Amino acid sequence: MISLADAHKLSGALKIVNVCARVQPDEKVLVLTDTETLRVGELITLAALQTSPETVMAVISPRSGHGAEPPAHIADAMSRSDVLIAPLKYSITHAEASKRAREGGTRMLSLGDYNDRMLQEGGLEADFLKLEKVVNSVADVLTRGKNVRISTPGGTELTMDISGHHGFSEPGFAHKPGSLAGPPNIEANIGPLEGKTEGLIVIDASIPHPLLGIVTSPIYLTVRDGYITEIKGDHQADILRNLLEGMQDPGVYNIAELGIGLNPCSQISGSMMEDEGAYGTCHTGIGDNTGYEGTIKAKSHIDMIMYTPTIVIDGETIMKDGALTAINIME
Repeated sequence: MISLADAHKLSGALKIVNVCARVQPDEKVLVLTDTETLRVGELITLAALQTSPETVMAVISPRSGHGAEPPAHIADAMSRSDVLIAPLKYSITHAEASKRAREGGTRMLSLGDYNDRMLQEGGLEADFLKLEKVVNSVADVLTRGKNVRISTPGGTELTMDISGHHGFSEPGFAHKPGSLAGPPNIEANIGPLEGKTEGLIVIDASIPHPLLGIVTSPIYLTVRDGYITEIKGDHQADILRNLLEGMQDPGVYNIAELGIGLNPCSQISGSMMEDEGAYGTCHTGIGDNTGYEGTIKAKSHIDMIMYTPTIVIDGETIMKDGALTAINIME
């Protein structure tokens, strides 16, 4: 039953279904949710049923972390669906089941760390279709680039080699077979060459993981030969260190991604899809990089977000103190 309080949230769910997924009346839609995000799953299912009667909702237990695999029979259903919408506590973007489904043509909206507030305010208010041109332009700059330097007022000084890799555009919608989006996340990203990232990362915005969230005191990460070699800071640094150590997988320390947030309606809230795409930030993903033309299959992929970066590619400043310089996002 829809209450008055849920009416605005249903409007957001309808935008996810009709704008971001562009569900058609004859399509098979799977809404995959878990016991922590059930209300979001229910609202999206109700919205999808207004367009396609072939909509099914499946509820699973929360996974162990971002990128963990769903149950085998759910993986099969994912591959048999035209559209997969997955509001979950932990993102399954980097799960093998998701990659197989997309290779078979399933359009996917991966909504990790979702809550019902996100259906009625914040980043979902963005004009996703209008911003596509900006996102594509930034992704093209990344594709052409070779050497990246990232600095922030918080102290980040990082270099990356992205030679030969492709920039990926994530405008917040998935309209083509096999495409992926995570609205309200709007970003352009790229995977650096393995072993070719050096310097210091200072995380001062958020680490959108249920054990962390908004960063209350900076976390300092030393990077050598593409891997985190030291983690310093206060109690949240201890949490991150213990989290990574507990996975017992050296791949989780790999610098896997550079992402540039491009959603002007998003603010840092501690939720993954809001934080990754917030304009005026960038993030480094650590762990699994197989979705970014890499070969490291790690047990997790965790994004870490920094405020007001300056990003220089091959000597050209593309973002200065969090503002794009060559492309005006407000056009």
